[in-house]
Amino acid sequence: MAKTNISKLINGRIWRLSWPMMLSNLCVPLLALTDTFVLGHLDQASALAGVALASNLFVSIVWIFGFLRMGTTSVVARSSRNEHSILLTDTVRLSAVIAIPLVALFALFGPSLLSLYGASAEVSTQAWQYLAVRSLSIPLVLMNYSLLGWFIGRHDSRTPMVVLITSNSINIVLDIWWVLGLGWGVAGAALATVTADSVAFVICMWAVAKRHRVSPLSIVTAPLVKAGERWAELFRVNSRLFIRTLLILAVFAYITAVGARFGELALAANAIILQLLAVAAYGLDGVANAAEAMVGRYARYKRKWLRDLAIVQTGYWSGLMAIAFSVVFYLGQNAIVTGLTSIEALQQTVNEYYFWILILPIASFASYWYDGVCLGLGRTEIMLQSMFYAVILFAAGQIFVASNHHLLLTLVLFNLVRGLAQWWLLGRRKSNLLGLS
Repeated sequence: MAKTNISKLINGRIWRLSWPMMLSNLCVPLLALTDTFVLGHLDQASALAGVALASNLFVSIVWIFGFLRMGTTSVVARSSRNEHSILLTDTVRLSAVIAIPLVALFALFGPSLLSLYGASAEVSTQAWQYLAVRSLSIPLVLMNYSLLGWFIGRHDSRTPMVVLITSNSINIVLDIWWVLGLGWGVAGAALATVTADSVAFVICMWAVAKRHRVSPLSIVTAPLVKAGERWAELFRVNSRLFIRTLLILAVFAYITAVGARFGELALAANAIILQLLAVAAYGLDGVANAAEAMVGRYARYKRKWLRDLAIVQTGYWSGLMAIAFSVVFYLGQNAIVTGLTSIEALQQTVNEYYFWILILPIASFASYWYDGVCLGLGRTEIMLQSMFYAVILFAAGQIFVASNHHLLLTLVLFNLVRGLAQWWLLGRRKSNLLGLS
């Protein structure tokens, strides 16, 4: 009876942490789907294809620094509460410093980087119009990563929910108004996103002050004593996450680039498929976020049995959610495809490849779940090792890629191998089934 009650308590905590993150995470791909809906109803597919290229380049570079979110959550979850304020100051300052060269990179080399995709001149022009505006919000994006990671590490999933729902709702409204209403095209879509990033940052600063009783001014005014040493330590701890993120984004950039070579319709169809995968991934990340926070806290207090129970229960719910996403995608195929684009040729192309989006959530859920487990345990070396195995298999598979179907198959195998490799590497540590020490 006692074990049953504790299991129910763990499940309750999982869902208290998960559902706000699921809801807020799903706003991110919802925004991308809104971009697809808005741009997909313009006269030509080049606008959608151009934004797909620009977004992929932006994410491929900026998300290299996604460790600012993941690493902050992991470190905060495993640290005492009296250390949280200085951790917030360090990671937000570090984000601002990193952003400066990134803004310069896009301003100076944006068109050249876009040309590497080998798309048509019209698609490349649309892509640069979007990227030139979108890159202005890089400092806000990186600081928001750190802030959201800090909230999650403190077991506060409500604040990220408010931040993301509010900012993305504003983005969606402005997207429709500025693109379809005022006819601003891809530049209007980019400006709407920049505005939303600004709103998100303001809300985060308000929450830091009002909900967590930490002065936002301390981020600016706190002395820089030993700050360089702490930043170096932060980079050292998160170096594996940095390399791991670089590898995964290189894979998705490659998929987009190869899709461009299969033609404009294949590129646009892949953009839709990857956005649907993102819907599932962001939903599953809600459970992974709960695993990060709970496993990290229980590991810090050395409550092994609670830690193990949290791992098993989050895995159970993650698997069920993956199946649910695949069922929803199957039942809603016609509504999803016709709702995202009115271009008949593109609809036919998406339907041709739609089979893969039914497989991807189930093949991918273990990799997202184990990411959360490894972050909570501070075992980022396992995340990196599993990524190396998956990338090697993905690269070897490219020898046989002769069509877009083959390309999407390698994506399925890439995510599947990530999860299986993490399971094997954890188990190889020779303790219990999950490989926990």
